[in-house]
Amino acid sequence: MVHEYEMIDEMTKAAWKSAVDSYLNTLPKVRLEQVADGLDATARYLQAHGWTQGAYLKEDGSACAVGAIYKTLNTFYLVPYQCQSIVSLMTFDMDRLPIIGWNDRPGRTKEEVISLFHQAATKVREVLKERYSQE
Repeated sequence: MVHEYEMIDEMTKAAWKSAVDSYLNTLPKVRLEQVADGLDATARYLQAHGWTQGAYLKEDGSACAVGAIYKTLNTFYLVPYQCQSIVSLMTFDMDRLPIIGWNDRPGRTKEEVISLFHQAATKVREVLKERYSQE
């Protein structure tokens, strides 16, 4: 038997998956390529410099998920905002938390955060492939 809260949860998940897809469909090809590369670059930054909770950026170079986006991508026009939007939609889909709350949740690991960025980059590249495979 499915409980009402489980049905709502599945409906919410479907709505957020649709929100991610809809958002990605608003971006032009060149921006999607930049965003995918930016998400991977952010994962590499976290791997190299470390990850933290409760702080945007620490003196040792470690960063939270959002801090790493902006530290890595501060030279790209709008790309940091778009990367943050995509991972925020994905974390809300997973845990009903915006990216900052998801990052700072007790028990969260560096590996989970890095994996999120790789998953997001993969999602963006899937959209690129679907949309532009005929070119």
